[in-house]
Amino acid sequence: MDSIGIGYRFKANCGDYAEVIAYENSVNVTVRFDCGHERKTRTGDIRRGRVKNHNKKTIYGVGFIGAGEYKSRIDGELTKAYSVWSGIMQRCYDISCKAYSSGYSDCSVDSRWHNFQNFAAWHHDNYIYGYHLDKDLLVIGNRIYSEDTCIFVPQWVNNLFANSSTTGCRPKGDGYAAYYAANGKQIHAGMFDCQIEASAHARVMRCNHISEKINTSALDENIYEAVLRRLEYLKEGGVVSE
Repeated sequence: MDSIGIGYRFKANCGDYAEVIAYENSVNVTVRFDCGHERKTRTGDIRRGRVKNHNKKTIYGVGFIGAGEYKSRIDGELTKAYSVWSGIMQRCYDISCKAYSSGYSDCSVDSRWHNFQNFAAWHHDNYIYGYHLDKDLLVIGNRIYSEDTCIFVPQWVNNLFANSSTTGCRPKGDGYAAYYAANGKQIHAGMFDCQIEASAHARVMRCNHISEKINTSALDENIYEAVLRRLEYLKEGGVVSE
């Protein structure tokens, strides 16, 4: 059996190669994987190949767990941070995911968040129980998940701007029926002879609904101001949807 010391190379069970770069004793050995990741381990684990590469990109070929305090599971259950993180990774990088094909194919995750440890630290500092991660409330039209662009918001705030296709008009009889989205329903907003007038009225009604909703609800100042900016954009004719 080869003696394990500095310079010893081995193949871990994960399929990656590593080399011993420091040796203090059999239970304190530092190895470096070929990708550059360094970690401490024991000679027994080296011989059995049971040395994990925390930087191996096991999540859709992009994300990795990283080395740190945050775990993907606790007592066998996925942590909230990992569930949220794996969800955004799936939407952006899993081509078989329905969300990917329905609007996320041009979305990406900031390289800092490829490392779960970085995302989990941000999640720990910012998560509010019951709130949902939003990527484009702070920056309209944003397509990148990052700590600079994401914020946790109540689900109803997300719903305010979701499914913009449910606001507009359609031909009906000799005119056009205006409609808009409110509280998860499609609301009839009247009949018009002109298509342009019908669409404009539907937009006004939707904006009025959003304005009333946010002004009668208690919202964090950052969320409130972001919603106001998005509302102004919608009033000016911008398309805002998830």
